[in-house]
Amino acid sequence: VVLRASQTASVAIPVSGWTIRSGLTGVYATVPLAASPFVQGVVNSVDTITLSAGEAVLLTSGTSPVGVSFRETTCTGYLSQTQRFSPPLSNACTRPSVLLPRSPAKEAQYGTSCFDLIERLPQCTYPTIMPSTITPACRSMLTDALSYGGCMRSYEQGAVKHMNTWRAYQSSANELWGNSHDTLVLLDGYGRIVTTLSY
Repeated sequence: VVLRASQTASVAIPVSGWTIRSGLTGVYATVPLAASPFVQGVVNSVDTITLSAGEAVLLTSGTSPVGVSFRETTCTGYLSQTQRFSPPLSNACTRPSVLLPRSPAKEAQYGTSCFDLIERLPQCTYPTIMPSTITPACRSMLTDALSYGGCMRSYEQGAVKHMNTWRAYQSSANELWGNSHDTLVLLDGYGRIVTTLSY
């Protein structure tokens, strides 16, 4: 289920704690707290999902592939290399050639063929097959930089941007609403009806 703030919304809308109720089963799904940004290898701190104009939260009944709900960034596309997301994550990573720009000093350090390879790489991708002309120093640099962790180190330097999409997970082993027909009721944090959807 996708909840999207109107493009004309004049204020940010905190949606964590809102619920979606199935008219068919009576089951509730609650919009959880989320990490912004998600950090690998640590217990993430979570906070309220707040939607500004045009932003959306994708509410999924299953478990998060990374163990927590999170806001997409220009690094999250790298997570798709090791985990499966449905629907797929945005492939909006900073291009490798921008993340690792060519310069005479860097070519002297890592080799010309290293930057030739970097300029051919697609976004959000670590090269699994490297030419034999790549130096060990280049391999080490690519391993460190072209991954989620390497991209997020750029976050600390202001190079990583937040996207307009949040991924929220219910961690339910069962489906929460009917596939072919149901009436979903969206309730705010006070239990007031925001909208309904019948299909």
